[in-house]
Amino acid sequence: MGSEPADRGKPVDATTDSTRSVLAEVARLAFPMVLASASATLMHFVDVLLVSKLGTTDLAAVMPAGILVFCFIALASGASSCVNTFVSQSFGKEDFRACSAYAWQNTFVALILGAGVLPL
Repeated sequence: MGSEPADRGKPVDATTDSTRSVLAEVARLAFPMVLASASATLMHFVDVLLVSKLGTTDLAAVMPAGILVFCFIALASGASSCVNTFVSQSFGKEDFRACSAYAWQNTFVALILGAGVLPL
């Protein structure tokens, strides 16, 4: 079935793979993104919790910053998802040159955005 290592990388066939094995594979692939999103949310929660002890004025200063950071994270995540689509299509077509170009362009854009957001 779809859980054997020999089947990894092959297209999903609904006639041979059970729904449970397909969902397990999707969950395995999605876990790093879920973990990254949860860690960013936890970081903002801890920031708010610690600053709330200082007073309402300080808390009012921190909240917009957390929302701004979330917007940058959402923008980067959305852009990365779009690039993943193009990389996957190129890989499926065995156009490895385009696959590499998309991946490197995404890396460079991420570095530029990261350098721009770092001072914030």
